[in-house]
Amino acid sequence: MTMPEMAPVLDTALRATLLLTVAAATVLGLRHRSAALRARVWILALGGLLALPVLQAAVPALELPSGWRMPALPTASPAPAPAAAPLPGPTPDPAVAPAPAPTPAPAAEPPPRVPRAVPAAVAPFDAPPTSVSPSRAADPTVPALPLLWVWLIGAAVLLGRTVVGHLGAAVRSARARTVAEPRIRVLAHRAATAVGAHHLPRLAWSPDAPVPMTTGVVHNTVLLPLDARDWSDDRLLHVLLHELAHVARRDTLQGIVADAARALHWPNPLAWLAAARFRQERERACDDRVLEAGCRPSDYAGHLLGVAAGLGEDWRPAAGAVPMARPSELPGRIRAILHPGLRRGRLGLGGETATLVAALAVAGAVAAAAPAPADASPPVLPDPSTPLAPRLPGVAAAPESPDPMPHPAAPSLPSALCSSDGDGRRSTSVDSDRRRTRIEWEVGDCRVDIELRGDILFGDDDRSIVSMADGARLEVEEDDGGATRWLRLDGTGVGEFTARYRVDGDDRPFEPEGRRWLADILPDLFRQTTLDAENRVDRLLARGGVDGVLAEIGRMTSDHVIGTYFALLASRESLSVDQTRRVLDIAMERVESDHYRYEILKGVLEVRGLPESLRATYLAATADIESDHYKAEALTGALAAADLDPATLEGVLATAAADIESDHYLAEILAGLVDEAPLSTEARGAFLRALERVESDHYRSAILEAFLDAAPLSTDEVADVLELSRLVESDHYKAELLQRVARDYALDGPARAAFLRSAARMESDHYVGQTALALMNHDEVAPAEVDLVLDLAAGVESDHERAEILVAVVRVGALSEEARPRFLELARAMGSRHYRDLVLATVAR
Repeated sequence: MTMPEMAPVLDTALRATLLLTVAAATVLGLRHRSAALRARVWILALGGLLALPVLQAAVPALELPSGWRMPALPTASPAPAPAAAPLPGPTPDPAVAPAPAPTPAPAAEPPPRVPRAVPAAVAPFDAPPTSVSPSRAADPTVPALPLLWVWLIGAAVLLGRTVVGHLGAAVRSARARTVAEPRIRVLAHRAATAVGAHHLPRLAWSPDAPVPMTTGVVHNTVLLPLDARDWSDDRLLHVLLHELAHVARRDTLQGIVADAARALHWPNPLAWLAAARFRQERERACDDRVLEAGCRPSDYAGHLLGVAAGLGEDWRPAAGAVPMARPSELPGRIRAILHPGLRRGRLGLGGETATLVAALAVAGAVAAAAPAPADASPPVLPDPSTPLAPRLPGVAAAPESPDPMPHPAAPSLPSALCSSDGDGRRSTSVDSDRRRTRIEWEVGDCRVDIELRGDILFGDDDRSIVSMADGARLEVEEDDGGATRWLRLDGTGVGEFTARYRVDGDDRPFEPEGRRWLADILPDLFRQTTLDAENRVDRLLARGGVDGVLAEIGRMTSDHVIGTYFALLASRESLSVDQTRRVLDIAMERVESDHYRYEILKGVLEVRGLPESLRATYLAATADIESDHYKAEALTGALAAADLDPATLEGVLATAAADIESDHYLAEILAGLVDEAPLSTEARGAFLRALERVESDHYRSAILEAFLDAAPLSTDEVADVLELSRLVESDHYKAELLQRVARDYALDGPARAAFLRSAARMESDHYVGQTALALMNHDEVAPAEVDLVLDLAAGVESDHERAEILVAVVRVGALSEEARPRFLELARAMGSRHYRDLVLATVAR
């Protein structure tokens, strides 16, 4: 077999690389979306690798413009006869081949044009185009059979390992003993419902499973380690939620797809990267489902670390099993679990359909892309010319060269750079050692690439360059979808620089055309990047003071740049109240990112605090923040900044209640408000409305606990807490709260009535009984408390629980003659003779 005969294999490998590159770029663009979506993109890409040969045979060839076609690979056709005239190029070495007579090009054919500037690392300004010597051309008859055998052996080893791994997992599953404990099976049913698993898989104890893991393809089995018998219900529920999320997502089947694609494309490093990234995103997607089920991130992270505590750093699971934890992945997963701002959630039917359709479209396009003709030759790059501009101050003269043909008239182009604002890609890289900065953005059809090196001194007008150090460089390239412009300035020492300017690949004079474009783009470049930001703030302050800097910030479109300029301004000048209000107004009008808007608000608090004259504007800016995390941080900062008047407190509460959806962040604000300042009568109504927005009983009870922790409460304040406790629906949390009040406070008047109303809403006789017993934990039980205990006992239907309450009343010596008739009535009303006799005997003694 020769290289031409391997052309289909190489063609498939090339298309696979293109498909995986598209997938990687897509995942990069989805880095702020859910892990479930990113995992789906990776597995569809890996599935596309397996489907490529079928798609190539089934999908008709897609005719693309010649410049965009796939490169042609050698075929098995006979070698063509030598051409009568060679292609133009450098004279070959006479020792290698005789020099044929050059064939002159037709006079009417213009030289080929370069559509884009060639990077300096590829084609320096003074270097002619290079060509490959004929003696170094690839020989199409190189034997390829050894390469094919290497590929086949590697694929067979990896596929065999996958098969053996699944067989071993099946053997371990068969040896494992099915879990029969009702406690664990009840928890498993709860977990399956919470994560969307349509059936409960087999649960089994396995001595071969150091951590919980899921095995099986058609019928799944969840293997639990033997020490899981001693785990708490809470840990078992978290573990089962994670493992059943794997079952619901069919992760074992998807793992086979990933392993097969990696095995068949093992020479391609992108295939290994895709399989590894799929595995990581798969685990994070399951973690997200656990958190969606209502688990606290800190609790889940703790259980995850506890489950993985016994594993070594080098532990690797056998193929065919999906373990709950791998030590190498734990740090990243823990950070993701505890990150409050990450987007979580599973794909719905619409998302599943959309991603599948998009994947089929991309895979079909890659499979259908037709290769370029085999005899197509790449365009020949012309010798770059270096036309000289007239000597002007700041620009060093360069030797002139004759211009072979006059420049055409410059096209009509917009002056400023296309905006970096909007949805698109943006990146900035800084190499401190080489003092090099690279800035790129791409929005719609517009692409801008900027590179800066060394020391560059800009003019006070922000429209010119005063000097450049030796070796310094400024390079700007812009492609707005219709035309391409490129400018490069290089420092030559003693403040001078050379310049080169191109439009659509054609060299054009720097004076005056290029200099005019430089003057037009520099202000826009400053406004869209942090280029020379520190010096520029100083220049703006010197020209127009603080108001001048604020006016310039008002012209900017990048949230990052606006935030940087505000921080620099705050570090240099003390802002007045009016100027600070203007900063807040600009934050509301110009800044879209919640992160940068919060950073500006935080900076205002650090510099100015929160005087009364700024509070309304600050709260308005906070209300515009969409993220619960940043909104809560801004409001918490406002509460800590100063002693707020009742109206401002009410405003903070109204903003929190109206806009914050997360129970966690809303509870943080309410609990923090209780810690910072006592609630006034005006603010209590707003506090109650905010508390009603909290849906979680855990957070509701935590807020009320904060009331009790803040300071000893008056009788009226205790009544307020008890009234709010009626919002807690869980008997467990409500009983804990009522028992604490019963132990710490004497209940009479409004507090007694509120306590009874709240306790009467509990459905569990057990929790009602525990609450009644807590009322008798004082050294001396008041008659009013005995009456309250008997009121609670009257609502208990369980004879066992009622008997416990009544016996406890007698044993603490709280049964007075006034209470005895009602006590005996409650005892005789019990249906159980055993408990009735027990209570009456206790009274008789």
